Amino acid sequence: QTEEEFKVVVKNLAGKVLANLKISDKDSGLIVKKKLQDEGIEEFDDGKKTAVALHQIGLFVENKEVKDEVRVSETALKKVQEMKFIMKKMANCVFMDVESHGGAMGKLVLELRPDVAPKTCRNFVELCTGQNGYGYKGSIFHRIIKKFMVQGGDFTKGNGTGGKSIYGQRFNDENFTLKHEKYALSMANAGPNTNGSQFFICLVPCSWLDGKHVVFGKLKAGHDVLAKMEEMGSRNGRTTQQITIANCGVCGAGMGDSTASNSGKKEGGAEPTPSAPKQKEEIDLINPS
Repeated sequence: QTEEEFKVVVKNLAGKVLANLKISDKDSGLIVKKKLQDEGIEEFDDGKKTAVALHQIGLFVENKEVKDEVRVSETALKKVQEMKFIMKKMANCVFMDVESHGGAMGKLVLELRPDVAPKTCRNFVELCTGQNGYGYKGSIFHRIIKKFMVQGGDFTKGNGTGGKSIYGQRFNDENFTLKHEKYALSMANAGPNTNGSQFFICLVPCSWLDGKHVVFGKLKAGHDVLAKMEEMGSRNGRTTQQITIANCGVCGAGMGDSTASNSGKKEGGAEPTPSAPKQKEEIDLINPS
């Protein structure tokens, strides 16, 4: 399915969902109208944005607190489910080819969850593809704390104080549904609603970060590469060698395959089993040290 065909499908489904929303009273109408405006649901020129918005509307109308106020026909709910199916078919896997001064280290394959955090996933995917003229390619993992996490995504300053999202400098926390399990992919921030481009991968379970950072995926393959990266870290986060994202993008047909221009072997291997950190540590993109 081409991008144009995808946009047509999304636009048609969007129209059907909106047409079948039944508003019980004026107040409920205002609630839905505000939600539609917040999610940019009327902007059908961008298929992916519309899909993200529709997914959010689907979650919104299924919310127990709202369900009694907004009557939704069976047809509308069915279309919402169809939209969720399309969301699952959207890009949910990206790769990062990692290298150090010693040469190529291998490939990280990250599985995303657009069904849970579509806005955050879209930001990550577009920064991986660089389709907006900026992104992760060529940036470094500036902070690696052994037995805790690896952090990257600051493609403007490279020290943990920069970066930006596709929505502007910062965007709000989407939700805290997914938890910080081992290998979780999460957004670094400087407090509530300050997501940009910086992200981190947990080397151990980090439950104390739940409710503070948005988890939107996990490491699917390349655990051996992550283990090598951890060995180049330290307790204060400084790396012994510069670790660079040499290339990145959307996965191909196989979970471990890159796009046609960046094909390579699927990475795998032994998974590290580090012990938990002795003290809780926060992910602060303003204070890299």
